[in-house]
Amino acid sequence: MRKRTRISPYSADPGEMREYYEMEAASGSRQDAMYRGSDQWDRYWHERRVEHLGRVFSGLDGESFLEVGCAEGMLTRLFGSSHPDASRTGFDISEGYLQRARELDPDASYVRGDAADLPFEDRSFDVVLCAETLEHTPDPEKVVSELCRVTARHLVVTVPGRTAPSATVKSLGLLREEPREERLKEPGRGHLHDIGVKDVLSWCEGNGLSLDRLIIDCFVTVRLARLLRLSEKTLRRLDSRLARAPFVKDHGLVQVIIADRES
Repeated sequence: MRKRTRISPYSADPGEMREYYEMEAASGSRQDAMYRGSDQWDRYWHERRVEHLGRVFSGLDGESFLEVGCAEGMLTRLFGSSHPDASRTGFDISEGYLQRARELDPDASYVRGDAADLPFEDRSFDVVLCAETLEHTPDPEKVVSELCRVTARHLVVTVPGRTAPSATVKSLGLLREEPREERLKEPGRGHLHDIGVKDVLSWCEGNGLSLDRLIIDCFVTVRLARLLRLSEKTLRRLDSRLARAPFVKDHGLVQVIIADRES
C-alpha cells in the first residue's frame, strides 16, 4: 500500500512537485500499480492503450525517441522493441523513477527535469511521446508547446478519456466531483486537469503540428464491466462493435493522438 502524504503533486512549486514524486517512487512502482496492482477491469484499458502504442510505434519512422513523463521507462523500452537501433531518451521529474528505469534499460538515456522546460534543442527527436502525463502538470499547454518544440517529425500524446455515458452526464452538469483542493491532498485521488482531445489538438496546431490520426478505444465503463464481470474477450467484442456506433465511438477511456510536424 502506498504511503499517504499531505504534499500535493500539483503545486506550482517545482521543488514540492519533485518531493511528491520522489516519495511516490520510494513507495512503489507507478507502472506496476497501473498494470499489475489494479483489478482486471482497470488493467484492461491500460493494457489496450499499450497495445495501440505498440502498433503506432511500429508504423513510425524515426532514429531518435523521447518520452516525457517516462516513470520507470516501460514505454521507452516498448519503442526500442520495434526500433532497436534508435537512440532513446526518457525524461521524468523523479530521480527515483529514473534510477529504476536505468537499471531496467541501460541502453537508453534517462534525464531528470521539468516537462515545461525541456533541456533539449529544437527538433531534437524524430518521435516524442507523452502518455498519461499532461493531466498531472500545472501548465499542460506549456508542456505541449515544449513537446512540439523538440519534435522533428512525430508527436504521440495520450490522455485519459470518458465513455459516452460519463461524457453525457458531465455535459448535463450532473456529474458531482469532489472539489479539486480536497482531491489533491493525497496521492492517487485525481488529476489536476480534465484534458480533452480538442485541447491537445488546439495546442499542437498552435505550435506547427497537425493531426495525423486519432485512436479512441475502450467504450465500456470500468464500473459496468466490473459489475457484470465481463471477460476480456467480451470487452474486446463489445469495443469492436461500439467503435462503429455514432457518438459512442467518440468517447473512450483510451485516447491516442498522433500529430506530425507540418512540412
